[in-house]
Amino acid sequence: MDNLPLGKPCLMYSFGIANDWAFEDFMDYWGCEIHAYDPTVDFPAKRGDQISFYKLGLGTVTEPTMPSDTLANIFQMNGHSNATIDYLKIDIEGHELPGFPNWLETNALDNVNQLALELHLNIMTDSRGRQGTQGSR
Repeated sequence: MDNLPLGKPCLMYSFGIANDWAFEDFMDYWGCEIHAYDPTVDFPAKRGDQISFYKLGLGTVTEPTMPSDTLANIFQMNGHSNATIDYLKIDIEGHELPGFPNWLETNALDNVNQLALELHLNIMTDSRGRQGTQGSR
């Protein structure tokens, strides 16, 4: 986390919480405003001092079957289209790479200072068209 203004106002987005709030809780302790998203778990809308939770996923289109929206739309819904996003954390279980072109095309990453992206290569299709399996590397 380079140049993160700890102890000063900062803005962070986190996609893919599951049951691990350690990083978000730590950043909340340091005074960051945090918007946390995960459609697969249920949590209260507020946590800590400045964490807001949304049962919504990150996708490339608005999906009726799994509540999700695009990164640009999510920033816009929160009034952050032109705000500096100090830290963007994405851990969305194999959907990271399919979303990346959309994030670039919509300029959603233009105001993001740092991006932490967890890639799940073991569940993505390799160059020979085979589906990877967990634990097979």
